[in-house]
Amino acid sequence: MSTGESPYAPERLARAGLRHAQRAAPGPVHPNLNALFPSLLLIPLTRLGMARSYIVWSLCSVLAALVSGWMLWRAVDRQRRNDPELVWLWIALLAYDQAHTALMLGQVTFVTMIPVVGAWAAARRGLDRITGILLGLAVHVKLFVALLVVFFAVRRRLRVVAWMTGSIAVIVVMTLPLVGMRS
Repeated sequence: MSTGESPYAPERLARAGLRHAQRAAPGPVHPNLNALFPSLLLIPLTRLGMARSYIVWSLCSVLAALVSGWMLWRAVDRQRRNDPELVWLWIALLAYDQAHTALMLGQVTFVTMIPVVGAWAAARRGLDRITGILLGLAVHVKLFVALLVVFFAVRRRLRVVAWMTGSIAVIVVMTLPLVGMRS
């Protein structure tokens, strides 16, 4: 990617051996709309090449889905949960058509799920600081998570909003020395 070439260019996808690369619509190259923080974390994958990094990312995504499912299962009522429920939750999560699509396209869906589910579990226990920090981290992966500010503001959980805003600001400041102000 250091060449400035779009990662979604049909030729690049075809060289990586990804199917349906020829169907990619030619058109203007737009700026990368992904957040900077996760893009910086993915730099080590660029050393592996497109096909290998896709495999590694897919395995990480499946692992993130399993961890998220385990976190959900663990957060529910302990008296009524049993081990087979976790397996069924994992099967339902990974068999869902949209989950398959997200995995095939290399989306950040399941990686985003970990801090969101963690924030949900922390919010249920009244841990505002952890909730805010995890949501701030999730906002840097997917911006739409920031809409949860409205939910917490309406519920008057202003400490969550403050910690979320603060963690967003800290991550932005941390990335500035790496990319400068023009990014």
